[in-house]
Amino acid sequence: KVLQRVISTAQKIPGCSLPSLEDIANSRYLSRVGSIITDYSHPSNHLCGPLPSGRQSGSHKTRTNRFRDSFFPRAISIVNKHKTIKTA
Repeated sequence: KVLQRVISTAQKIPGCSLPSLEDIANSRYLSRVGSIITDYSHPSNHLCGPLPSGRQSGSHKTRTNRFRDSFFPRAISIVNKHKTIKTA
């Protein structure tokens, strides 16, 4: 909420609109996961693989909020929503 207020204040200075913080984060998640998926030598490549149906990427079961808010579960849910990343 505080960062969104900073962005709205920054929009007033130049007089143009800026992308929301969520849009910036989603685009960064998508680009980072895309580079992990295409790089077979990346240590985390196996974590971003598709399910046997091939339609969605599989995510691990999470028991704690700490793990649920970490990079991989959040990034995979964003990839499943957007489906702009081509899996190998």
